[in-house]
Amino acid sequence: MKAVIMAGGKGTRLFPLTNRVPKPMVDFCNRPNLEHLVGRLAACGFEEVYLTLGYRPDLVSGYFGDGSRHGLRMRYSVEVVPLGTAGGVKALEPVLDETFLVVSGDAVCDLDLREPVAFHKAQGADVTLVLTRVDNPMEFGLVVTDENHRVIRFLEKPKSWSEAFTDVVNTGIYVLEPQVLREIPADCFYDFSKHLFPRLLADGAKMCGMLTEAYWCDVGSLVQYRQAHFEALTGRIRGHAGAKEEKMPGVLAQGETRVAASAQVRPPVLLGEGARIAAGAIVGPFVVLGPGARVEERACVVESVILREAVVGRGATVYGCIIAQNTIVAPATSWQHVAADERHLTRVAPRAEAPMPQGFAARHAWRRAAAPSARLAEPSAVEGAVGSEPQAVPTGC
Repeated sequence: MKAVIMAGGKGTRLFPLTNRVPKPMVDFCNRPNLEHLVGRLAACGFEEVYLTLGYRPDLVSGYFGDGSRHGLRMRYSVEVVPLGTAGGVKALEPVLDETFLVVSGDAVCDLDLREPVAFHKAQGADVTLVLTRVDNPMEFGLVVTDENHRVIRFLEKPKSWSEAFTDVVNTGIYVLEPQVLREIPADCFYDFSKHLFPRLLADGAKMCGMLTEAYWCDVGSLVQYRQAHFEALTGRIRGHAGAKEEKMPGVLAQGETRVAASAQVRPPVLLGEGARIAAGAIVGPFVVLGPGARVEERACVVESVILREAVVGRGATVYGCIIAQNTIVAPATSWQHVAADERHLTRVAPRAEAPMPQGFAARHAWRRAAAPSARLAEPSAVEGAVGSEPQAVPTGC
């Protein structure tokens, strides 16, 4: 089986995490997010994977090589100018000579990727879209299917709640027949959701939708990126933690770690290879420490993602934050609800759902996610910055 991964995005909404690496190569649960997807494709029996690349393609191809380390063959298509989601796949038309899967490299999911292929073939479809339900549909393409799973209505990112006619959305995972590529113009910007799918629907092509209950999250923003980590810590996402040892209930380690006897580790917590927690430090709940990350004496880290080789200095407090790799949090400072690297600081608001219009739930059978959500504090009046004076912090830090 063949698959195409769309991995060309720069990831401006994930800045500063994407200051030096492309969006699909940002760590998720201490491995590049793209590596989770490649591993899932290999486990599902896909043998050939093609990647469409744009920003910093060398970092992707250099990491994965020919794919043999992951048990499949990988090839790369680099866009000199952006071609859009469909245009990038069109460039691979000569090698896509059978039914193939297309998947976005931006998302986190635990779907068995054989299922949409089997569904597609059973339906005899030209195109199959994998669909899911979300709490807030305003940032996604909305899709309605009939009782035979055929797509009958499609709207890319509604502009207002009055246009939000469903909570079923497009995940960016597709199965296509090769002849569909003939409908995409060559050498120009062309998008699946904005251009190709509305055209196919108008032309009467057989487009089907497969609604999945598997976990799926677009981690294209800092809030979603942080929240997806919290959901991985609670076990909602299968197979992403990659833990080798449970040091205590709810505290998982991916290799050798060092935790001082007087440190407090409050689950759920994920510790990367070589992570260290010094005496008197408090870590957790809802914390991911990357490989080689350090929390020094009497520091406190709560509801945060600390990426590889980052350091939280002595007596510092980090709450609701994402700290980029190799970043040093100055001793005795307080950071709250920010994403930071060594030069940049970006606000990360607590997770807040967009207000739903009255009656929306009743009209569209609104369904809330069943998994537990992480507790997030209200925004601090002071955002926090490198070298700032300590601000109010959660009880227990």
